[in-house]
Amino acid sequence: MHERRFSWGANKAEANQQKHGVRFTDAVFVFGDPYRTERLDDRYGYGEERWVTTGMVRGRVLVVVYTEDTDEDNTTRLISARRARRDEQEGHYRARHRGS
Repeated sequence: MHERRFSWGANKAEANQQKHGVRFTDAVFVFGDPYRTERLDDRYGYGEERWVTTGMVRGRVLVVVYTEDTDEDNTTRLISARRARRDEQEGHYRARHRGS
């Protein structure tokens, strides 16, 4: 099993923090939430497979959009991270309750 690695563009990380108030260095912890939910983001033709995960990080429910690089080093590239909307929070809490 490989250790999960993370990457992101510095400009993208700064823009995300300015827009959403969430640092990518914090957002990576969403992947440690055993109750996180994940789904494929197929709303648009992005030209890549994008995933959305929702999970708890330091008492906040975050939504993180990412891709999995297909190279050998198992890198997860963050695209965006934000606080979950109320409906997304409620869905996450329901999923946590079912999983506990």
